[in-house]
Formats: sequence, C-alpha cells, structure tokens
Amino acid sequence: MCTQKGVHDHSQRLYDKYKETFEEYLSSVVLPSLQDKHDPEPLLREFVKRWSNHKAMLRWKMRFFHYLDRYYITRRSIPNLTEVGYNAFHDLVYTKVKGEVRDAVCFLIKQEREGEKIDRGLLKDVVDIFVEIVMKKTHLADHGVLGDYENDFEAKMLEDTDAYYSCKASLWNLEDASPEYNLKVVTYPGICYSILFIQFLLFLLLCFSGRGVFES
Repeated sequence: MCTQKGVHDHSQRLYDKYKETFEEYLSSVVLPSLQDKHDPEPLLREFVKRWSNHKAMLRWKMRFFHYLDRYYITRRSIPNLTEVGYNAFHDLVYTKVKGEVRDAVCFLIKQEREGEKIDRGLLKDVVDIFVEIVMKKTHLADHGVLGDYENDFEAKMLEDTDAYYSCKASLWNLEDASPEYNLKVVTYPGICYSILFIQFLLFLLLCFSGRGVFES
C-alpha cells in the first residue's frame, strides 16, 4: 500500500488512520476513565496506568507502520509516528486533566506534611510523566527550560507550600505569644520552605538521572 506510485500510494491514508486511531481511543476511553476518578490517589494511579498503556500501544503500532517513518514521513517533513502519539496524548488527555492531576499531587504532599503515609513512588511516577510529556511536546533544547512544566506543576506546588506554612505560622502565633514561639513563627516557615525547595530540586534531579524520564 505504501510502495506504489500515484493514486495507488496509500501512505497518506495510512498516516491519517494511524493518527485517527489514537485520537478516537484517547477521547472515548482514556479521557473518560480519568474524568471518572474524583479521589486523588485513584486518579493518579489511573493517570500512570493510562500513560504506560499509551506508550506500550505506541511502540506496538510503530512496528506495523515503520515504513511510514523511514520513507513517507521523512520526505514530507511531517511529525513522525512517535510525535503523533505523544502529541495526541498531550492535546486530548494531558491538557484536559493536568489541573486535577496537579491538585491531587499537592493534596498527597499536604497529607504527608500532616504526618500521614503516602505512596512516594506514585508521586515520582506522576512527576516523571509531567516532565516527559512536556519535554516531548515543547522540545527542551529549544526552550532552555521545562517549558510549560513550571506553570503546569512547579508553580502550584510552591504556592501551596507557601500558603501551608503561612497558615501554620498564624496558628502558632495564636497559640503562644512567647518570644521563643515568635522566633519559631518567624524562622520555621522559611526554613521549611528552603528545605522543601532543596528536596524538590533533588527530586527533579533523581527524575532526570533515573530511567523514568528518558525511558522510551
């Protein structure tokens, strides 16, 4: 179908169908499955599962459509098969649920601050996905930074952190007005914020150095 010439060359038709199958599945199956999850942890687990399934499907489909990548796509200078798959997930799923996923991550982080046990591995998987999707979509080398990642995730997390410790400081001030406690109110939020920020940077470094972010 792809080696014929003229009207008998169906490369464009196959390329369009390849893209269409992703779009239909993501819109009719994946997105509803995520929008149906309202609790933070189930939503994050479903998000991780759906992304993993999507990448597996992408790898298998590329084997059958490999000829398009090698010849047709190269000649046309159009998005390759990998880019089509990543772009479809980004545009049809990620952009629709990133706010809910981000809020779910922040909720679990808040739970841990309050002393509850959470699944840190799950959080790392979600951050891996955020970074990977943004890198694939925006081409990191062209931007010098993680593009939308800062707006989609990092800024919200730091904003929540600031609000959390500001609230804690206000409560401490109401509970005890002694000089020692006032010193704690003034210094503790800043220290915690600095420590958390350093931990967050180290966490990102682990994401970059680990297999999760760059694994194909």
